[in-house]
Amino acid sequence: MRVVAQRAASGSVRWEEAGAPKVATIGPGLVLLVGAGPDDDETIVRRMADKLIDLRVFADEAGRMNLSLTDVKGEALIVSQFTLFADMSRGRRPSLLKAGDPARAEQLYESFVQQFRARGIEIIGLGLIWGLSFLFFKLGVHDMSPTVLVFIRSASGAVALAAIMALSGRSLFGGRLRSRLIPFAIMAITNAVIPWVAIAWGERTISSGLASILNATTPLWVAIFIFWVIPAERPSLLNYTGVLIGIAGVVILVLPDIVTHGLSGNLIGALAVVVASMSYAVSAMYQRTRMRGWNVFEQSLGQLIASAVIVFPLAIPTLPAVHLAWLSMAAVLALGIGGSGIAYLLYYYTMNTLGPVRATGVTFIVPVTAVFWGVVLLQESLSLPTIVGMVVILFGIVLTNMRRRPAPRPEAAREKEAARV
Repeated sequence: MRVVAQRAASGSVRWEEAGAPKVATIGPGLVLLVGAGPDDDETIVRRMADKLIDLRVFADEAGRMNLSLTDVKGEALIVSQFTLFADMSRGRRPSLLKAGDPARAEQLYESFVQQFRARGIEIIGLGLIWGLSFLFFKLGVHDMSPTVLVFIRSASGAVALAAIMALSGRSLFGGRLRSRLIPFAIMAITNAVIPWVAIAWGERTISSGLASILNATTPLWVAIFIFWVIPAERPSLLNYTGVLIGIAGVVILVLPDIVTHGLSGNLIGALAVVVASMSYAVSAMYQRTRMRGWNVFEQSLGQLIASAVIVFPLAIPTLPAVHLAWLSMAAVLALGIGGSGIAYLLYYYTMNTLGPVRATGVTFIVPVTAVFWGVVLLQESLSLPTIVGMVVILFGIVLTNMRRRPAPRPEAAREKEAARV
């Protein structure tokens, strides 16, 4: 596949369809001329699309090319152009024999366009999966300790993911396991052991819906921590306003319990879930700075195996108290296979492409589904403070994820003219 990419302040293309003139236009973004060759396939198309979507060719506030198409909320004008394969090495007439079959090339072009449209589907899928995860946590923690729950979740997720990789002919680690043990261990501790144990322990005293809402503060903690860790992705004043609003929402959620029970009871469970959210934020930034671009299968499997190994010694002392009821075991296995094995593939993909603030923004989708399932299946109550707190937190997260467009540059006028095709 061959692509000519032009950064543009605006772009347009005109054509006729059934005798009627058609025009497509974009604002700031990329103008792409795309041609498919005879050896191209869906894998190549997806890799090329992801590369372009994540390509840092837009200037940040300091004038450095540090932002991608998604970072600036840009648009893409994609034009099919088979003449990119023209061979002019001989004669006076270009040869197009190296271009792909027209019908197949059209399919690949449509697939390429779809990759641009589909960015964000992974986040919605994660929100639906992880919304159910809080329900499964609530069911599983009744019959086993948090550490046993985390071990079964990690182990079952690792087995499911390894099976998927084996059936698809993927190499498990490609000889890179030894050099990646420390990153896998760090991700296991910050993205699995600490948050999963904290959530399981917290849900012993709070509802699954409240746990999911508190977990939705993860992007707020990312926005706070990222100021020192990843300066290039430093949030704006508007983002930090969202952080303060989100924290206010958390206060609204826990304040009634503080007034009623003091610093005990449900408050401790709520604080445990907040600690889990902070741990998720730390892991998101570590992944972005140290593991970006790694194969998503390897990241997911490596973390799950490391998590199972680390938490197993902690789970052994609590094994005699485990009650193996079929409902709780089914819930924990669903957590492992769906909420870990499959969901983490989507999570690391969005982390690699969208960055930590936007990828952890999946948590604002989770409360809606988690509260719904908790009310419908577990008969959990839905109080006014819960509703108000959730609305305030979600509004804060929206502001936290907003990004200013970069200021116009002197060459913008020239780009605008060059982009018209």
